[in-house]
Amino acid sequence: MKTFWEWTGKIATIVAVVGGIVLIYQWIYPDTPRLTIKGEYYEWPEAETSIRARLFWRFDIENIGGEVAKNVQLGHPFFGKFAIGNDQELKETNKEPIGIGDLQPSDKKTINLWSLDGSDLFKNEIKVVYDSGVEKVDYSTQVYGVTAWIINNSFILLIVLIGILIILSMILIDDFTKRKQRDVQIK
Repeated sequence: MKTFWEWTGKIATIVAVVGGIVLIYQWIYPDTPRLTIKGEYYEWPEAETSIRARLFWRFDIENIGGEVAKNVQLGHPFFGKFAIGNDQELKETNKEPIGIGDLQPSDKKTINLWSLDGSDLFKNEIKVVYDSGVEKVDYSTQVYGVTAWIINNSFILLIVLIGILIILSMILIDDFTKRKQRDVQIK
């Protein structure tokens, strides 16, 4: 019965330490506007459409923070046309940042951009600027097979990894206490 309560105490201690770390992190880094930007691009088929462009870019900008992201702008290094959201009207852009406005928490806007010049080499120069900082665009990469399975199931793998770490730490703590008791009995 004693070992049951020892293990329960050890597990409770680990849970309390992890919970304390989470609370300290939230206290140090309070809710602020945080933007995630997902981007994709591909060559634009000039012959099939009325829009003359070299590349088509799509950016999904979402505020995942707890505050309003003010004065959000998409900076880009090329000439082109763009549309925000479901707006059918294309507007011209000449390397000036595209004004998106304010984003409330959990708001999401999509910007479609057709570049007349440039190549995918410019993808790292595209940034989203707002009053609280600058964010880079995260471009998705298609993966297949085992890599795709790992990415899709990363939460499950994280839980399994944490479980293994807890079990290993409990085994090490138990081994340490047994050695300590053995050393005491020998003396």
